[in-house]
Amino acid sequence: MNFFVNLPILLGLIFTLVALITKRYPPQKINMNYGYRMKRSMKNLSVWNYAQSIYPRVLLKGGIGLIITGLVLWLMGSSQPVVVIAGIIGMFSVIIILFVRVEGKLKHFESENNTPSNS
Repeated sequence: MNFFVNLPILLGLIFTLVALITKRYPPQKINMNYGYRMKRSMKNLSVWNYAQSIYPRVLLKGGIGLIITGLVLWLMGSSQPVVVIAGIIGMFSVIIILFVRVEGKLKHFESENNTPSNS
């Protein structure tokens, strides 16, 4: 297997880079272009800011997990179809986990802080 076409490592590096950039330069205003943009996170600025503080941490863990998965598959000499399938499954897993974890934390944040909509 060619190391340079290792999909889990490539996706892990992309997720890690996005997480580090977002952590370093979080979006200051609610927008549709940059940051964690879901209906709940865009309710008001306090929820938005909280979402932008937790989203990069979850994404970074997922990215590192994908990199480790890719390295293990490469060291095991896995075939290219196995690596591609692992990359696709890993990518969707990270996205689902990201959504579930961040939305759960936002729901908890809203209930603790009684945040009003459109503030």
